[in-house]
Amino acid sequence: MTELAVVLMGILCGTAAGMLPGIGITVTLVLMWPILYTLGILELILYYMALSATVQYTGTIPSVFFGVPGESNSVPASIEGPKFTRKNLAMLAIGGCQLSSIIGAIVGAVLTVALLYFLIPYLQYFFNSTFKLALYSLVLVFLIFVYNQGRVFLNLFLIGVGFSLAMPGESMVENGLRYTFGFYDLSFGIPLLPVLIGFLVVPTILKNYETDTSAKLTVNAVSVPASKIFAWLTRNLASVFRGSVLGYFCGFVPGMGTDLGTNSSYALEKKLHPLNSGKQLLSAESANNSGVLASWLPLLLIGIPITSSEVIIYGMLTNAGWNPLEITSVQDTMTNMFLTLSVWYVIINIIVLIVAWPFAKKVANIITCNYNTLIISTLVVLYFVNSYLGYLDFRFALYQICFFVFCTFGYFLRKHNSMPLIFMFIIALDFEAVLTRVWQIHF
Repeated sequence: MTELAVVLMGILCGTAAGMLPGIGITVTLVLMWPILYTLGILELILYYMALSATVQYTGTIPSVFFGVPGESNSVPASIEGPKFTRKNLAMLAIGGCQLSSIIGAIVGAVLTVALLYFLIPYLQYFFNSTFKLALYSLVLVFLIFVYNQGRVFLNLFLIGVGFSLAMPGESMVENGLRYTFGFYDLSFGIPLLPVLIGFLVVPTILKNYETDTSAKLTVNAVSVPASKIFAWLTRNLASVFRGSVLGYFCGFVPGMGTDLGTNSSYALEKKLHPLNSGKQLLSAESANNSGVLASWLPLLLIGIPITSSEVIIYGMLTNAGWNPLEITSVQDTMTNMFLTLSVWYVIINIIVLIVAWPFAKKVANIITCNYNTLIISTLVVLYFVNSYLGYLDFRFALYQICFFVFCTFGYFLRKHNSMPLIFMFIIALDFEAVLTRVWQIHF
C-alpha cells in the first residue's frame, strides 16, 4: 500500500508538471523535497518513475492544444499536434499519443529485462575504479562539448564552479575537514537544495516567465470515437515500434535523456514520411516512454546520473543511504529489483493512460489560467521549501545565505544551461575519490 500511495503521488505531481510549461520533472522534485526527504530508497525510485512516466503523457496536452511544450521532449508534439487541433482532431492526436506511449513503455520494459539478462553477470566489473573513472570522464566530455552550444570555456567554468562548491566539509580522500573557513555549518558541506534552486530551478523558471497560455485560443476539443483512434494507431504501428526501439537506445546517451530519442525518432519519420504528421507524432511520443527506462539504467546499475532530474534524485537517494555497489553485490537482488520496477512502470503507464486520456480537455482548460501568476507563486514556495529544509538541517542561516547568493548568480545564468555545474557539484566528491584511487594504483 505504501508503494501504491507513492506511485499515486508521483502520478498526481506528474500531471501538474506536464501540463504547466516550464515546470517539468526537475522543478517538481525540488518543490516536493520536504516530502521526498522522508522516503526510503524504493519509494524514491517509484515516485520518480511515476513522475517521469506521467509527464510523458500530460506534457503532450499543452503541446497538442496550444503548441507549447510541457517538457523539452514534447517539442515534436508542439510542432505536429496543433495541425490536428486546427482540424478539430485534437482528441484523435491525444488518444493516439497516449496509446503509442504505453506501447513504448512496454517495449522499453521488455528491452530492459532482456538487456539486464546479459549485463547482470558482469556488473561487478563496472565498479572497478578505472572503469568508473572512464564513465565519469565520458559524461564530462558530453558536459563540456554538448551543453551551451558547445561553448567549451563556459562549460569548463561551470564545472569548475560546481567542483569548488563541493569542496567545503569532510574530505573523502584525506582525514579531517577542509575549506570551512571557521564556519561550523560548512563542516557538513554546502547544502544541495539551494544549489539546485539557485542554479537550476530559478533559471529554468525565468526562461519561461513570459509564456502565458491564457493568451492562447480557448480549447475547442471535439470528441473522437475510440474505434477511430485505435484504427488510426493500427495503421501507424510500424512507426510506433520504430520510434520505441530508437528512443530506447538513445536514452543511454549522457545528458540527453529522452530528448535525443524523441527528436531522432521525429526526424527519422519526417524523412521517411515527410507529409504524414501522424506517423511523426506517434513515433516521437512512443520514443518518449521507451527512453525513460533506458536513461535510468546507468543511475540504478552503477550510480551515474546522466540527466538533470537524475542528478537530483541521485542526491536524494544517497541521502537516504543508497549505495549501488551494495545492491549489486547480490545478483538476484538486483535482478528482482529491476523486474519489480519494470512491472511497476507498465502498471503506472496503464493508470496514467486511464486518467490522462479521458480528462485531456479538462486539463487543457486548467492550463489557460494566468501562467505568470503561477510562476511567481512557485518562486515563493521554493523560498519556503528552502527555509523549511534549513530549519530541519539546523543550518537555517546558511540555507538563507546560499539561497539568495545562488539565486542572484542563477539570474545571470538564466540564458545558459547550468547542468555542468549541477552535475559536478553532485559527483565531485566521488569523482575525486575515484581519481585518487586510480592515481595511487597506477602511479
